[in-house]
Amino acid sequence: MTPGWSCKKHRSARSQPAPGEVLTLHLRQEIVMRVLAVLAALAAATPSLAIEANTQPTPGILIGDRLLNVATHLGIVPQAYSIRQTDSALDTLLESAGSLPLGTPAHMVDENPCAILVALLETEAPRIVVESSDPFDVTDPAQDPQRLMPLITQADLVEHMGTAIETVDFTIGADLAIFQIGEMFGRSAEAAALLDEREARIASVEALLPLDRPMRATVLHGADGGDMAVTVERPGGPTDLALLDRIGVETVGAPTAVPDAGGAPMRVDWHAIAAAEPDVIVATGDADQVRAALRRATAAVPALAGIPAVAADAILPLPAYSDMDVVGYPYTLEAWTRAFSEIAMAAVSVPAASR
Repeated sequence: MTPGWSCKKHRSARSQPAPGEVLTLHLRQEIVMRVLAVLAALAAATPSLAIEANTQPTPGILIGDRLLNVATHLGIVPQAYSIRQTDSALDTLLESAGSLPLGTPAHMVDENPCAILVALLETEAPRIVVESSDPFDVTDPAQDPQRLMPLITQADLVEHMGTAIETVDFTIGADLAIFQIGEMFGRSAEAAALLDEREARIASVEALLPLDRPMRATVLHGADGGDMAVTVERPGGPTDLALLDRIGVETVGAPTAVPDAGGAPMRVDWHAIAAAEPDVIVATGDADQVRAALRRATAAVPALAGIPAVAADAILPLPAYSDMDVVGYPYTLEAWTRAFSEIAMAAVSVPAASR
């Protein structure tokens, strides 16, 4: 029998819920409130960027999202930078400090190969630091900062100006990369404090594991309109590997009759979700978009109404995983772990007759 809060024998339509289901739904509401409280607490605890409005740029050019994410949390603002995705809050802070955006790594390699050299002339930066991660991004390998290395190392200008070319290797692990960045820029104390907090968060996660019972989840992401307004996480995707696999939750509900899409978002197959019968549906991004899509889908695929996650309203809004947010990852992992731990414990505590 698939674990969950709904009772299969009560799946037929009726005007009044079964006595056990009333208790379960009340318990579900309590758990959702607890999870939301945990998320609020974690959001308040997440380190903010260590950048003041009048911060002067640190000499150097940084290339890579993970590199810049850690650097800015250590109070390091480069003279110029390149990342694969824009972040309005980060952009505003960097702009206020006079940091020069160079565009994405793919743009510089494929469309504007002189950008890095022009930036070097403008800034006279003494060093160029490039992120190394293997793999960098399975969904968009063209954004790999290491693609810029031939442009940089073969440039006579770099050699003429005596610019140091350095690499921060995230392949060896985020902790060592954070330590390396702190040492490189004279921010060892800040890096040590960040690592201590990171270790404490990971320890709090490990204390909650293993979960009290096996669980299956479908992860849906809500975005802005279009045919792909709601997408589904597939087994082996970024969220699965970084969060659910580590927590011990099985990812289900992705369509199977599709070519290998790596970690790319996938179109939702509601029949596949109905057949998978997840215990929980996680809604990342725009959770309201996910709920609206689920309501529409339930009208077209009635079997969805009977799956454990929908019958018990086990639809949790959780922060989306981003492999760029190295500093925020332990907080995201803790939020997901605490949410699933609360649900697992509640399910175990409810008498079997009530489920």
